Amino acid sequence: MRAPPEQPRNRQVINAGVPGQNSADGRDRFVHDVLKNQPSVLLLFFGGNDALNPGAFVPLDEYVANMAWMIDQARSHGIVPVVSTILHVDTARLLARHQTERSEDPNEVIDRYNRALLHMAHGKRVRVADFMQALDTAGGPTPEMSTDGLHLTAAGNRLLAQTFFQAMPTEWPRGVVCLGDSLTYGVPLRTAEQDSDETYPAQLKKEFLSRVGGDRSPGPAATTGAP
Repeated sequence: MRAPPEQPRNRQVINAGVPGQNSADGRDRFVHDVLKNQPSVLLLFFGGNDALNPGAFVPLDEYVANMAWMIDQARSHGIVPVVSTILHVDTARLLARHQTERSEDPNEVIDRYNRALLHMAHGKRVRVADFMQALDTAGGPTPEMSTDGLHLTAAGNRLLAQTFFQAMPTEWPRGVVCLGDSLTYGVPLRTAEQDSDETYPAQLKKEFLSRVGGDRSPGPAATTGAP
């Protein structure tokens, strides 16, 4: 039986999301935002901007290389990485607000990026939080889950937090860094003027405080590789 966690409220869950950024930006700030915080777990969630944002496109092979680099860097410093798949979007609502400048359907682009990401992650035996599957199973990026077809409501963030939680190691972490873009930051619920306790990192901490020590068997939305 696992011993109860010690002083859980002193363990940090750091929101290192920056709106508009891509995997190359995450790689550039990896030392500052991840290594300097010395977490035991890294949650990686990039891809929406890489695949769809005209101002932040990253070619598929470079996207995978960036994610692989961050995974390798985390492991070389004793940090357990967990990577999330990219969510499917509500194309009609997304295109009404954001132009992608790609000829393909946005979800076809996302599927290509996810296939490459999963191939790399499985090859490296990395823990995967399959948020694409979890959200699809919950009905997709509906108004209940998504504010604009891409960004998440409180309910969507709760599902993302639960998906990551199920894919994480069972031991209470020394600290968690959530590295990502606007979906990690919490747009539109969190702004520069107003913080929010409904972002996925904030809800992840709530999840730990309410469920650590209980049943942590991975659900269908989580696949695990090496610890």
